[in-house]
Amino acid sequence: MITRRTFLTTGLGAVGFASLSPLISSCSSSSSDSTTERWQIVQRFPQIQVPGRVRLPISLADQTELLSGADLPDTLTASLVNAETGAVVVENLTAPRHDAGMSIPYWPFRVEVSEIGVYSLVVEGGPADGAGVQVVDPATVGVPLVGSPLPPFDTPTFDDPRGVDPVCTRTPEPCPFHDVTLTEALASSLPVVYLIGTPAHCSTGSCAPHLTGYLR
Repeated sequence: MITRRTFLTTGLGAVGFASLSPLISSCSSSSSDSTTERWQIVQRFPQIQVPGRVRLPISLADQTELLSGADLPDTLTASLVNAETGAVVVENLTAPRHDAGMSIPYWPFRVEVSEIGVYSLVVEGGPADGAGVQVVDPATVGVPLVGSPLPPFDTPTFDDPRGVDPVCTRTPEPCPFHDVTLTEALASSLPVVYLIGTPAHCSTGSCAPHLTGYLR
């Protein structure tokens, strides 16, 4: 059984390259007795989720680095566990490998979660503690959720950069998506895609494929 205290101190939080070592050391200390553990789990999903269809992408790591290469599995299997009671909520979840145009692959698990609470995504071949998932009341979340209106605000444009320099980091020429503000775009009758990113710097992780797709 995973206690709430253990979960909150070792499991929560999306993990990047800079924080990989602390995650691995904390996970290893709690699962060193496992004889089936092959990888560490690196969370690529937000810390806060709400009830509904939850997407939980993960990557794999060893004791020193994120893993890549053709020898990694095409599909991973996992269970979603209630971290407070140890009860299995959903079992036999599968996630296909995604790595097109990426150096580090990821596996996105999708699962229906109807109740708020603290959970753990336990992946076969990973640590027994799994990866922490917190599902909260949507009323307590201050960011727009799926299906809710996107709040308008005046983003920087080429005509009015609003103190942002440069407005676009794409090189050698900026991308053609900074002529209107988000407020103006939402007032139009056209579909709107709003992405926060820096093309000159987002070369790894989950944002790079999106930036590449929008800028072609």
